[in-house]
Amino acid sequence: MNQAEQNKEDEKIVPELRNVRNFLTKKAIALLGPVEEGLIFHPFRPESDIFPPADYARYGFVHLGGFKEDNVKVMARNGSFTNLGLWVREPDDASKPTYVVFHGRHGHWALTGQKGEKSHDYDRAFRLHWLDELAKSGAGVIAVHTRWQGISRERDIRERKIDTRIGEKAYQQDIDALSDYVLKKKKCNSDETLAGSDLIVAGESNGGALATMMAEKLTELHQPPAVLALINSYACMADAAALVFRGKKLLTPQLPKLPPEELLQDPKAAAICRYHRGIMREYAKNKFDTEKRIGALDATRTGLYVANNLDDPTIPVDQHGKVCGAGDAHGMEVKPRLIKGDFVDSRYSDAHTNWRADMMVRDIEDFHKKRRDMPIAEEAHQRNGYAKYVPGRNGHTNGYTNGYAEERHVAANKRLR
Repeated sequence: MNQAEQNKEDEKIVPELRNVRNFLTKKAIALLGPVEEGLIFHPFRPESDIFPPADYARYGFVHLGGFKEDNVKVMARNGSFTNLGLWVREPDDASKPTYVVFHGRHGHWALTGQKGEKSHDYDRAFRLHWLDELAKSGAGVIAVHTRWQGISRERDIRERKIDTRIGEKAYQQDIDALSDYVLKKKKCNSDETLAGSDLIVAGESNGGALATMMAEKLTELHQPPAVLALINSYACMADAAALVFRGKKLLTPQLPKLPPEELLQDPKAAAICRYHRGIMREYAKNKFDTEKRIGALDATRTGLYVANNLDDPTIPVDQHGKVCGAGDAHGMEVKPRLIKGDFVDSRYSDAHTNWRADMMVRDIEDFHKKRRDMPIAEEAHQRNGYAKYVPGRNGHTNGYTNGYAEERHVAANKRLR
């Protein structure tokens, strides 16, 4: 069944869905791009001063002293540019990996959640906890303040001829420049430059899409990263948008107020979500299709780590299975992780941010070490305790949209420990 036929079927289930199709005139479609970018990519204005990383020890982040600021200038065709501000830490020794980490859409690395900020929600400090634990592990870190966020925004405001574009194409230029910067960086105590096998590329929320873009770029440059780690991220922004706005009545009726794990099993809710996804995939300017990009990675040399919280109010519940399914279908080693029980950080109230940074770092590094130490042959995968992933097994399939079989993911986690 093609998209048009599926839309007609869904309109029979929920007649109000015709309002969406009737709304999408050429004039309305022309307005969608600017509206979309304004909603998704608005810069997060600093609510307090951004200090050098070492100064955050006053808030309890005592391992950030080894970070230094750096900057990558990204040139546009018209001669303008934008800045990518970086917090960079060298690894303790050559045996340690180097992380390239991306924060999510709203905010940046320097938010402390303290009362000096207008929105002093302590949940905002989870990114600093992540950096602090990465530094504590001895790993190298390149923490990217994305376009028009954090110290990148501060630098842009001070300079002229700034490239004010935003969106997926602009981010791709940033990723290209950043990849060049990373691969020219020297290894610890060596004249050799970093190779893809030294790198763990990671991102949380929307930063997962940027991490996947970078993994794809490094693969194009014949330096695929050892691990791509996605934390509470999505398979495709167009897919995720349908459920992100599940509590808002836009052009369609509200979705039923059901628990997340039951939502997609409801016929009416499933029809609304499918319809929105079809519209978004057709008309969205910025798709951030992580699911598709995973298919361009080196399935042998890059492992995929996927962690999601089932109670996440921001990223829809089905996205974990879809991302894992994309890796499965591509023949990658996939390590799924459900954020629950001991993995939940009780200091945070938001299920989108309440993961234990210390346990996440250890979990990713264990996965990296196993991959680094094992031969490529499939029989060696079995000897090293890896489950052989086959599309459709372990609860992961590309078409995994009708409910969430949690117990299958728990079983897969146990086999991979």
